[in-house]
Amino acid sequence: MIPLQFAYLEGSLSRIAPVKEFSPYSESSMTSWEKMLEFTKNIGIYVEREHEANLFISDAEEYFRDVRGAYSFVSSPLLIIQFIDESHVRVYGENSLPGTVIDQLGLHNAWNGSSNRWGVSTISISELFNYEAHLIIVDTSHLTGREAIQRGVMTSNIWSQLPSVQNDNFTLLNANFWVFGALPSALRFAESLVEALEEPTTP
Repeated sequence: MIPLQFAYLEGSLSRIAPVKEFSPYSESSMTSWEKMLEFTKNIGIYVEREHEANLFISDAEEYFRDVRGAYSFVSSPLLIIQFIDESHVRVYGENSLPGTVIDQLGLHNAWNGSSNRWGVSTISISELFNYEAHLIIVDTSHLTGREAIQRGVMTSNIWSQLPSVQNDNFTLLNANFWVFGALPSALRFAESLVEALEEPTTP
């Protein structure tokens, strides 16, 4: 099995073993959440673990039913970002994994701009001045070469002038998840986000 972003390897891999392409970010009329569930079902069928996949889906649906609406005290829409370099951030739209999660939590995504099929856009840090939102900063300090970038941006003058930062309306989110993943990553992100919203942490 290969994800969509590695589909170019299908020819090479198929000489070794049968290859099947799956992706929760396929182009279809389904919502991002529906595509994620459908992806999980298809994986279960393909590996002959359909029952286990359905149980996992049921557990995930129950989790989001239990927590949905419990965070209405979060009055600001959320803008989920990740530092790329000293001047740019990656921002996540409604069809991204983080965007799908905040929708399932009954919260609002502040990003209303365009995004690619994975729900991602790249914008300059200065564009963050256009948003009145609670910034959710996905911590990348553990990645090679990213710690200095993140520290540099968050101690810069332009960062200190952002309205969200001046109002202490931001959270550095330490979440162990794959941002282009599927249901397991969605649950890990959700659990980390819920914990952060209950006990806001800022550096």
